[in-house]
Amino acid sequence: MKILRNTLMAAALSVAALTGLIMTAPSVATAAAADLRLFAPLTGLVNGVQATGDARFRDRTTIQDFNVNLSSVNAANGTILDVLLVQGKTDVLPGTTTKMGTIKLKTKRGALDLSTATGDNIPKVVVGDVVLIQYQGTTVMTGVFGN
Repeated sequence: MKILRNTLMAAALSVAALTGLIMTAPSVATAAAADLRLFAPLTGLVNGVQATGDARFRDRTTIQDFNVNLSSVNAANGTILDVLLVQGKTDVLPGTTTKMGTIKLKTKRGALDLSTATGDNIPKVVVGDVVLIQYQGTTVMTGVFGN
């Protein structure tokens, strides 16, 4: 009788353990789903030469990151470029433009790295939002966020 009781107790504990594993699985999936990553390839002509780059947005629920990397930008060292984010633009509406920051070029490259973890203010980026790289008010590179 004691062996049967111990066997039943072990089976009950095994079921409880399995139930616990099954119940925690959705929280793991939820955590993965909460990690949103968007990418925008950037292109444009700068002084007649094709420039490239990318913008990335990551939303980890409590921390958001916004990064822009530029390369092959045909401009002098020290050139300052503005990074703008255009949200909600349609054929009819101009959208809302936010200046995210500036990039100072060095050897035809530059980067902007923002994070709410360091106190930066980053709006929620969605698919279709546009990144503009401007020099003295003129757009020289663009890109659209997608998955």
